[in-house]
Amino acid sequence: MSTQGAIGGLAESGRMTSRTDRLTVLAFINDTVSEQVLRDTLITAAGGGMDVRRGTVRTAIAAMSKLPTPEVLIVDIAGEEQPLQALGELSDVVEPGVRVLVVGDIQEVDFYRHITRGMGVMEYLFKPITREAVARHFAPLITRKSIGDDATRGGRVVAVMGARGGVGATTIAGNLAWLLGVVEKRHTVFLESDIHMGSGALLLGAKTGPGLRMALETPDRIDPLFVERAAQPVAERLHVLASEEKLAEPMNYTPAPPAG
Repeated sequence: MSTQGAIGGLAESGRMTSRTDRLTVLAFINDTVSEQVLRDTLITAAGGGMDVRRGTVRTAIAAMSKLPTPEVLIVDIAGEEQPLQALGELSDVVEPGVRVLVVGDIQEVDFYRHITRGMGVMEYLFKPITREAVARHFAPLITRKSIGDDATRGGRVVAVMGARGGVGATTIAGNLAWLLGVVEKRHTVFLESDIHMGSGALLLGAKTGPGLRMALETPDRIDPLFVERAAQPVAERLHVLASEEKLAEPMNYTPAPPAG
């Protein structure tokens, strides 16, 4: 877990060890209809490495204390009296970096936000689940592919560069981000490219984190969900992606693939 009580999400090292005994998808579902929907919809995305079992989040907790953690774990919280407590207990028995997807019967926005933004659950669907919803919201998280061009709209990138340190590039970029995100109320992410200083986060009163380093070392993980988890909130529509990495700690940059 990246932090206490967080499921999966951003692991402290940002890495998961590749193992041959790791299932792609392991699901614990407590009703026949949902079980069949998952089987029919996700079998292709899982590449055959899928196991759907009858059970709830409590069943998953008991099983995960003995079984290897899969790449993707789907749990059912329907009927659970203490779903937040149960998800917290689940975080103690799964390995860092596992992608946890949740199915349940709670139809509350606050609950959705709490488990996805606060506890590291990657996605939540409430019952009755459909093949369309599973294909749209669960399948891309298993294949690590984007949802599709029809589901997202592109944004704009504004770069502010300084000839050297101390000329005010961070100050200009930070104030521009504040103008766009807070004053103009446009969804804005301020990326501080100085990975050692984190001055952009300091300027806007935000926290630094491991997300920027993870993006540089494993660029194949970058997608809208990754950015949402890694960027730290400043205001409702302004987030900061910045790090304070130690100068003495080497980084393993991943080069961009060749063009074409």
